[in-house]
Amino acid sequence: MSTLAEIEEAIEKLPPDARWQVLEHTRNLLEAEIPASFRQAMQEIGRGEVVELDAALEALEQPE
Repeated sequence: MSTLAEIEEAIEKLPPDARWQVLEHTRNLLEAEIPASFRQAMQEIGRGEVVELDAALEALEQPE
C-alpha cells in the first residue's frame, strides 16, 4: 500500500496530460459524494454570480 506522499510524488512525475487524466478520474470518482447543490454553487462562483457576504449584510442592515 502506498502512502499519500508516495502517490503525490508519483503524480508529480507524470507528464501534464497524464496528470489531467488523474484529475478527471478523481473528479469522476468523487462526483457522487459531492452534493449537487455544492457543485451548482461552485459553477455560480466560476461564472461570477456571487455577492460579497459583508456587502450583502451591510445592505440588509441599512434602513430603506
